[in-house]
Amino acid sequence: MKVKEKIKILSKNLFTKLSQHQGASLIVLGVIAACIMWGFAKEVDHTVDLLKSEKEKAILIMQVERLQAISKEQEEAFGFQWDIIRKQSEQLQKAEETINTQNSALQQLIRYLKDTNQWPPKIKPVDPNSLARSGAI
Repeated sequence: MKVKEKIKILSKNLFTKLSQHQGASLIVLGVIAACIMWGFAKEVDHTVDLLKSEKEKAILIMQVERLQAISKEQEEAFGFQWDIIRKQSEQLQKAEETINTQNSALQQLIRYLKDTNQWPPKIKPVDPNSLARSGAI
């Protein structure tokens, strides 16, 4: 019972002192309320900054994924183009071998004709343009 009575006495004394210093009490309560509102505003600003940061992070992640997909597509295209270039190179090498073989055969034929005194030929030269027009080629 003593504790209960002491609490009653302390609360009466507190209310008495507060009523005597009502202006100061209101100022203190106002300052406390202002500090709480200021802290809440700062927390809201911090949360807004965090959300903005997370949004930017998500956008950057999406851009990186898009760039990775584009890079993969380009890598596949480059691989396809490299295959084409390799095949064309092989075809050019085969064509070069064919031309060298034909050139060697022509040189041997010319040598043979020179050895048999049949070079240069005694026929009238053929105009390639007339062959093209006639469709002989």
